Amino acid sequence: MNVTFVNPGIDDMICQIMGFQTEGESDFWSEPLYYFYPQLNRDHARSLDIAQRRDYIENTLREIYKNIESEINEKVTLYQDYWHEPY
Repeated sequence: MNVTFVNPGIDDMICQIMGFQTEGESDFWSEPLYYFYPQLNRDHARSLDIAQRRDYIENTLREIYKNIESEINEKVTLYQDYWHEPY
């Protein structure tokens, strides 16, 4: 199988995530963020207006990404190696 894995970077990740954090978005779409990133305080985020919420989420995610970027890049390499092996 010829699959290419790419680390899209924090800016693209935030852009995609924020598409599900808009005012009035269903919990079905917005809630998983708080499950996968327990560093985010859902109650605090919901208490903020939409601009403040975006800043809070973005700043927190940038800090998380800074701490795990090397791990993400290692996984990209591992996934590439695995999926490019002949079977």
